Amino acid sequence: MSIPLQPEAITRANFHDRLIALIAIIIGRRMERQQIGEFCRRLETWSERYPPADTSMAERYRNAVCAVSRRCRSQQGCLLRSLSTAAACRISHRSVTWCTGFTDRPFRAHAWVEANGTPIGEPDAVRRYTITRTSSERKDTQ
Repeated sequence: MSIPLQPEAITRANFHDRLIALIAIIIGRRMERQQIGEFCRRLETWSERYPPADTSMAERYRNAVCAVSRRCRSQQGCLLRSLSTAAACRISHRSVTWCTGFTDRPFRAHAWVEANGTPIGEPDAVRRYTITRTSSERKDTQ
């Protein structure tokens, strides 16, 4: 399977969403520098504390993050895009699920956000990724 590395197709975002996205990107860049366990715990805390975002809100903030940051528009910037989208939803007192996954052939890792189990703004090929579980999910299955 091969997902082409192409820029995100973005639409216009209003000023309020772009402002929240800018703040969320600053938060996302700080989280990106942390160890994976630290920001996973923070995202889990957000998802426990805040009600889940609906699909339209998550898509709106994901689009605003891509509109503000050129780095977030490419698939190489998927981690920053996902963390920033989660942070933008958190600013609005909502939460999204953060997921990572990989494919074996060709090997490629990817990060995305989900709202109600639906990948937000990702191509259908993302459904074929092997989802990497977080530490709390591993405890639940054992």
